[in-house]
Amino acid sequence: MLFAGLLNHWGQKGPAEIPSKRIWTYRWCIWWAQRQGIPFRMPAMHPFNPVSYLRLALVTGCDPAAIRLIFEALWTTGADPGDPQVLAELMRKLKVDPAKIDEQSIKSALRGNSDQAAANGVFGVPTLVVNGQLCA
Repeated sequence: MLFAGLLNHWGQKGPAEIPSKRIWTYRWCIWWAQRQGIPFRMPAMHPFNPVSYLRLALVTGCDPAAIRLIFEALWTTGADPGDPQVLAELMRKLKVDPAKIDEQSIKSALRGNSDQAAANGVFGVPTLVVNGQLCA
């Protein structure tokens, strides 16, 4: 789902749009990752537009290995998600035809997921559904 779509739906700002919340969130993410032993580096630019990466995930059928590769490329390298080479390299590694992420069916699926999330009361990310219950 597209976080910006949820923010627009609920009339909210994201944490990165509120200076003091952005600083706290960034520090907390770094602290939590260190505490859990998870490799983590903030992207060179944040917030960033994740649409192409979300579509890429959908093209792969949200395969866990693909999701992990996308996550690692964005959140462990310090790379700039707006750099077309980052996306191109992921598509190459995942053997995805670049034209696939622009197919209407993929765009519609992302929109549908975002609309469904809002209809289910989702207001933030990450959010999971476990045994039919929202877990935020």
